[in-house]
Amino acid sequence: MMRQKINQLIHNNILAHGTGLIEAGMAWWHSDHTLNAFTRYTGFQHYQEAQNQGRGVILLSGHFTTLELGARLLAMKIPNIHLIYKEQRNQTISQLINQRRQRYLKTFQTHQILPIRNALKRQQTILITPDQDLGTRHSIFVPFFGIPTSTVTSISFLSKLYQTPIVPVFCVKHDTAPYYHIYFLPAMGPFTGKDLTHETTQVNACIETAIRKQISGYLWSHRRFKTRPDTEQTDFY
Repeated sequence: MMRQKINQLIHNNILAHGTGLIEAGMAWWHSDHTLNAFTRYTGFQHYQEAQNQGRGVILLSGHFTTLELGARLLAMKIPNIHLIYKEQRNQTISQLINQRRQRYLKTFQTHQILPIRNALKRQQTILITPDQDLGTRHSIFVPFFGIPTSTVTSISFLSKLYQTPIVPVFCVKHDTAPYYHIYFLPAMGPFTGKDLTHETTQVNACIETAIRKQISGYLWSHRRFKTRPDTEQTDFY
């Protein structure tokens, strides 16, 4: 029975990856009017409360198969939103994706620290998805689904700079209309950076909770557990 459930999750995850490609096209070429017809937003007051503090807002999300469309739906709700992203290895694909994204939001690469800081200083909103394995640089190992996982500490660093609140936001896909649900959660922080382990664990726990609501809709193909601690020999891949 357990094997059947696992196989079904794998099957559903493959389907979600394929659907994600279609949803990327929707994000890049559909009109706001069309997208609004099958989108529902809840908890937006949490973002507004954070914004009213006058310190900019960090939106925290994760790498779900709906990420591309979710970013577009957020841009429809929040003007002048900035997305922080890691460049693709294939330059042609990376350029295409970035060109389409810049139709509705501004983008920064992960290493462009100064523009990111300036955006927060100007009290603007940035969207961060810190659940990628970027090796050990600027990362620490904290639990993610009970596994020590290399996780960047950028959320703490950026929140500390200007006492910026962190608002979790996720996109859930449903089988019936409205098909996409963008939900905002109460703000965390501002983080102080004094206890990176505790703060980064909070970030991972928040994303993990969202994943458990739609396990087959997460980008497990990103090899989240690739980098291992020096004391551990486990190879998940």
